[in-house]
Amino acid sequence: MGYRFRLKQASLFDRQLSWLYEMPCRKRHIADLVGQRREYHQARSFWHPFRIILTMREIIKNIISVVTFMIRKNPDCPIIFLDFDGVLSTDNYLDLLRETRSKTYDYWGRLFDPECINCLKRIVDKTEARIVVTSSWRNYLSIWQFILMWKLRNMPGILAGVTPKSSIYRGNEIAKWLNIHRNITNYVIIDDMDYLQFNADQTTHLVTTNHYKGLRPDTTEIALSILKNY
Repeated sequence: MGYRFRLKQASLFDRQLSWLYEMPCRKRHIADLVGQRREYHQARSFWHPFRIILTMREIIKNIISVVTFMIRKNPDCPIIFLDFDGVLSTDNYLDLLRETRSKTYDYWGRLFDPECINCLKRIVDKTEARIVVTSSWRNYLSIWQFILMWKLRNMPGILAGVTPKSSIYRGNEIAKWLNIHRNITNYVIIDDMDYLQFNADQTTHLVTTNHYKGLRPDTTEIALSILKNY
């Protein structure tokens, strides 16, 4: 009897130990299930009729803006010439995602740093500037894909277009865009490339970000001061 009791205690103890060993795996499994459930409900909520109407409204707003710049009937508004890598997509943020084994990419490319997005939102809210994409992402995404990305990633501001892919120097592409839209004089260039990539008359409009950290409050204030001074 005593032998059976000790055997029963031992088997119970072994089960408790195995439970302890399996806890990290169970936690990860539960976290995965919670994440999948959240994504499922987000996907379902996206197709809610009211949400579809709001989504289409934002997309149409961007399309109208891009088209007005295409046909050169655009308003005289501030412009942000915006790079992505090293400005919105940062190694600092991606390293954190990798540490937690989270995804670092989606359909469009590398994920953007939320802190950098908030800084961009501050500039847009303060100045009502439109955004022209100068990033190398133009090599594989069209302006219409950027419009869709802007909404699905909940990006701030309204797009005005992309710079032409006509030179290895980003400054020349910006100059060509400005030459087409001659009524635009108030603009800022936010990029992680240094002044050597830009024309001499553009350096006073340039805000150079740290490639690892991207757009931060200090560079945000510089961008705001440039737009307000012109």
